[in-house]
Amino acid sequence: MRQSTLAKAVMSKGLMTCTQDTSVAEAAPMMVDHKLGSLVIVEGQRVVGLIMQSDLLKVIANQASAGHPARHSQAHSRVPGHGRVSGANLAATAAVRR
Repeated sequence: MRQSTLAKAVMSKGLMTCTQDTSVAEAAPMMVDHKLGSLVIVEGQRVVGLIMQSDLLKVIANQASAGHPARHSQAHSRVPGHGRVSGANLAATAAVRR
């Protein structure tokens, strides 16, 4: 029987992190600037969650369905746990993974 490759052989190290108090409007540019598909959410040394590219796209979709086009620079939404978010800032997340 062939030995399986272990997770430690393929895992990413030196991950970008933020806290639960980081706004989505701050997290999205981090993801774009570093070409990340996800951002690790930490509380102290403990991982408490992830923000995925698809999570940010859901925010944009929710804004659009509420009549606030994401491309409009004045469109804002309240995202639970993340405060006020600009649709224009989040629109760039569509280019996170090229």
